[in-house]
Amino acid sequence: RIGKCVIDLYTLATGPCHHNLLLITEATSKDARIKFNLTMEHCRDVEFYFKKLSVFNLVPPPGHSDPKKLEIFVDMHFSHDKKVNKKTPIVKHTTNPSWEKMDREPLFTNATLQDLITSTLHLHVKDDGLSDHKTIGSVEIEASHYFSFKEGDEFSFHKSLIAKDGLSKVGEIAGEFAWRNVPTMGNLIGGVHLDTGISGGQPLFAAVPMPTIPSKDVNIIPYAPRENSTKPLPPG
Repeated sequence: RIGKCVIDLYTLATGPCHHNLLLITEATSKDARIKFNLTMEHCRDVEFYFKKLSVFNLVPPPGHSDPKKLEIFVDMHFSHDKKVNKKTPIVKHTTNPSWEKMDREPLFTNATLQDLITSTLHLHVKDDGLSDHKTIGSVEIEASHYFSFKEGDEFSFHKSLIAKDGLSKVGEIAGEFAWRNVPTMGNLIGGVHLDTGISGGQPLFAAVPMPTIPSKDVNIIPYAPRENSTKPLPPG
């Protein structure tokens, strides 16, 4: 055996991926080092749910100019997990459909913290009365702008629905939602773990748990509650 080093799992989970450490040796007085990269991911079955979702002033698709013929539902999925989607119940005969109390039927997604904060929620408003369930309008919501580690923290949005041409406005959509069971840990971006502690790097997200060993030159991201968040994040 050349030598050994000991690293606790919390440091591996919250510190840099790059490690450069001195080996403790017995057979020789010469210094020996070990360098390696290791990524740890905190993965959970995340629940995303709407408390309320509403569509306003929807422009009916060609062939369905009569609102009495509309059968509207919203199809949703995250960009990191396109195979898992969720559909709202169908609401008929209106250009202003709405859905409430959807927390009992969440959209489930197996995700790491990295997955979530880089993901986009896609909402597609569709007409079930058309043979191909044609999408009338869509909107994309960046998850990192509406994210919290605190379970039950509520967010709201109000955006324009855009047609497939990417230009035409075909209505508006607004919602109130929250998360459950989100992952909370992620490796630092950049930096290196040395014998003396951690040097450099920055957290993956504001308020993410940080390593407890000595650190220097780590670019801490301050957390400022957004206007669309009703509660502050807990300290990292």
